[in-house]
Amino acid sequence: MFFLPKKKLNFRDFFLNTIKYLTKMSFIIIYTVNSSKEEAQKISEHLLNQKLIACVNIFPIESAYWWQGAIAKDGEFVAIFKTRSEYWERIKTEISRLHSYEVPCIMHWTVTANEAYEAWIQAETAISG
Repeated sequence: MFFLPKKKLNFRDFFLNTIKYLTKMSFIIIYTVNSSKEEAQKISEHLLNQKLIACVNIFPIESAYWWQGAIAKDGEFVAIFKTRSEYWERIKTEISRLHSYEVPCIMHWTVTANEAYEAWIQAETAISG
């Protein structure tokens, strides 16, 4: 939602204010699928310890997919990470490095939430140094 300013802004100021608002009011969720609960936990703990994510949800799923010319069915574990959008490339690299799959599923969506939750994500993923 955009708010019209009380005073008249020139285009440059309006543009910069809009960009500030949009970048402040969103974050990303990253969705990955893992071979086991232990793998999902190992990757999650690594990302948490690096302060690259604020939190993770891990849960079991049943998957069906094409692999090497045949349909495969497996029990897997999804991990959903919440973090800053600017960490996407670094997190993608870390997951790829730690993941057991030859072709891991690593995708993200830009999302918004209530302001207090978004502020919490920003605070918990602040890397000092």
